[in-house]
Amino acid sequence: NIEGIERLSKHSNLTNIPNWETSTIAQLQAHDATMSTHLEWQRNWTFISCWHVNPHESAAMWKLYGMHQEAVAVVSTFKRLKDALTPHIVPPSGEPKLGLVHYADYEYEPIEQMVHLSEYFFKRKSFEHESELRAVIQDLPLKPIPNYHGFHYDISAIPFAGKSLTISLTTLIQEVRVAPAAPDWFYCLVEN
Repeated sequence: NIEGIERLSKHSNLTNIPNWETSTIAQLQAHDATMSTHLEWQRNWTFISCWHVNPHESAAMWKLYGMHQEAVAVVSTFKRLKDALTPHIVPPSGEPKLGLVHYADYEYEPIEQMVHLSEYFFKRKSFEHESELRAVIQDLPLKPIPNYHGFHYDISAIPFAGKSLTISLTTLIQEVRVAPAAPDWFYCLVEN
């Protein structure tokens, strides 16, 4: 009935839902805790490369990320980034996921995990000035299953602090821009 649906939508905790058996609630809470632990473990094996998308240079981005006068910005394209990353990713990781970040007001726009890795393409609305594109690689540690042609997650593996990839800079880089306030000697250094 409509009253029941309305009442259900107002509850933020499963234990408040009337007429649910305690064992069902406990099972759901245990499942949520297991999923939360698994997602936290997956985050340790997820690597993100962040890029600013803008047809023009941004003084705000230079100020935020090029804090010194001796800074450069690498200019690339979506295709160049994808082409540079893709040949170096092997199964089971698969191709990197590339996409624009969606800036959300979490009070009104909850994140729902609809597609694999989609949760890594959301940020708070207050970061909207970053106009970010992300390349996400999830490299979960696997180990072979004895006497079987498959793998399972190696939950005992220690996460990396980062992931190094050897890529073709000529594929990736379209242009290198020197910070607007850079001294002449730095400009010459970059040019050479």
